[in-house]
This record gives sequence, C-alpha cells and structure tokens, in this order.
Amino acid sequence: MPSRSRPPRGFSTDDVLRSLSCDAPRCVCQQSVERGGGLTHCPAHDDAHPSLNVTDRGGRTLWRCHAGCDQYTVTRAVLDKLEARS
Repeated sequence: MPSRSRPPRGFSTDDVLRSLSCDAPRCVCQQSVERGGGLTHCPAHDDAHPSLNVTDRGGRTLWRCHAGCDQYTVTRAVLDKLEARS
C-alpha cells in the first residue's frame, strides 16, 4: 500500500515529480511530470529505470517504490531532494 504523505508546505505533487525527474527527454519520468503523476526515479536507490510511482489523491501525495525500497527511506530521500531544490 502506498505511503500517504504530504510534501512540506510550499511543495506540491508536481514539485515532487520535477525534483525526481532526469534530464533525458524521452524518459518516462518526463511524461509523468506532464501528466501530474506516474513513474519517476526513486531517490532511495540507483534507479536507472523509473520505479517510483507518485500520484496525488485528494490533495495527498502518495508514493511507492516498485523496486522494494521501504517507505521511510523513500520519504526521507524525497524530502532531501525537495529541500535541496528550494
């Protein structure tokens, strides 16, 4: 089951997706940014092929790593990426 968590104040699901996307124009993470949800790169492990699903459900950001990273590790890594970006 995906973790229900909210990005820190001032950050949205779109901010999470943008902070985790790569620069490769044809990568599926770029499509996820455009759609506002989907697969992107998991910051908790070396993720060459996007395995982190990020969605917005009722104002809550949900994420789940399909490679098996635990929720705490992913959440910490996402927060670190957001803070580094601001």
